[in-house]
Amino acid sequence: MKNIGKKLFALLLCATLCCSMFSAYAGTASPSWNGRVSTVTEAPAPSVKPHASNSSGGTLGLTVTVAGSESDLRRMQIGINRSTTLKVTATVNDGSAVTYQWYELKESDIDLSTGEFTYKASQAISGATKASYKTPVLTKIENRYFVCIVTDKKGATASAMFIVTAIYDMMMGLSNAPDGVGLVMLGMSIDKGYYYYDGGEPAISKTYVLCTPTKYEIYRKAEGGKWASLKKIAGPGPEGPVSGGSSSPEEYAISYTDKTAKMGTKYAYKVRGYMNEMWSPFSTAQTIVFNPFADVSLDDPSAEYIAWAYNNDVIKGSKPEGYNVRFFYPNDPCTRMNFVMILWKMHGKPSVKGSNPFSDVSGTTSVSAVKWAVKKGLVTGTSATTFSPENNLSRINIIMILYKLAGSPKASAESPYEDISGSKTSKAVNWAVSKKIITPVDATHFAPDANCSRALLVEILCKYNAIYKIL
Repeated sequence: MKNIGKKLFALLLCATLCCSMFSAYAGTASPSWNGRVSTVTEAPAPSVKPHASNSSGGTLGLTVTVAGSESDLRRMQIGINRSTTLKVTATVNDGSAVTYQWYELKESDIDLSTGEFTYKASQAISGATKASYKTPVLTKIENRYFVCIVTDKKGATASAMFIVTAIYDMMMGLSNAPDGVGLVMLGMSIDKGYYYYDGGEPAISKTYVLCTPTKYEIYRKAEGGKWASLKKIAGPGPEGPVSGGSSSPEEYAISYTDKTAKMGTKYAYKVRGYMNEMWSPFSTAQTIVFNPFADVSLDDPSAEYIAWAYNNDVIKGSKPEGYNVRFFYPNDPCTRMNFVMILWKMHGKPSVKGSNPFSDVSGTTSVSAVKWAVKKGLVTGTSATTFSPENNLSRINIIMILYKLAGSPKASAESPYEDISGSKTSKAVNWAVSKKIITPVDATHFAPDANCSRALLVEILCKYNAIYKIL
């Protein structure tokens, strides 16, 4: 067979990528890739005329193109155990019909120094006679070579060659961070490298070779939603291989925190890297339900209310020094200052004129919150000069304040609870119970003097907000 095709093409040498750090579900969609153009300048058989646009002896105008092609590069990467669809577009000056035949070549059929290739009739792929071809699933790390020969009714031919490389997915790890979902990405690996977790800490074999992308692109999908690009970030650079054993892989890891994540929401993430003028396949998608709190289980009945408080910036919890997680302290009691600060924030942090009468309240935000609450008649000082900000609030304290905030709605003054007495108190409790803002401990007891925990507080506030729309 004579050689056909004289345009050079760049072979993708990177054949193996590191496995993902964590097991996760694999993507099922087959990505569609566009190849690059190669033209036939010599006839593969005596009866076939040369391509007109690249041969001085040609007279037709048969051209094969691939969308977006501007160079000889015809390479693409797909994840191992996946397939891809190759496409060409053929046009003829006289508008006549063309036929397509796809072939799979061997590397030995290609002259790597010139880019010329030969093919045999026996290499034709049965049934592959359309402008597009879906490759087989590539089940191992390898390069595969495909060419489409297009022929018009007068025998002029053109071709498009595709080099498809099957690779392991890029590496990505997910974790719950104090301010969002934390992602760690670690380049692409070629040759004999592998990445694994040893006792919770990353480790890597001494034979690894990392190729560092010049940039990464992170995609995210909320449960029930669609994939969308979340962020493009620069890679560690410089682009190229880094020999293993002489440097730590952590030096080339890139971290990113998705601070837009909502607590309690299940997200899927995947990432790809840009290197050698092309994007890698996406990493295997991994999922996580975002929870920034070390002391809150998402299975806990109060978790949905804590999530509401976190996502709406009502209560963010705290991050103690030396910890990389937040704590909510759900069972701790709510103090007078806690509650006043929360209500003040929920109302937009309004400013109030006047001096601060309380000697035990300091700090600009604390003073503003207390002055606002006192002016609205929600709370009073424990004396003319003290507020007692660290005093705990009871269940009845919380309900009385919210009852006033709601405008003291009409309610029955008759109490069904043995531990509730007084007209104002009875009205406040009956109002709160009827609105399902709080529940009594049983049919005849409300437990008014029991401390209100932080978990109960956010439950009450969430239910109150659903009715009165503060936020």
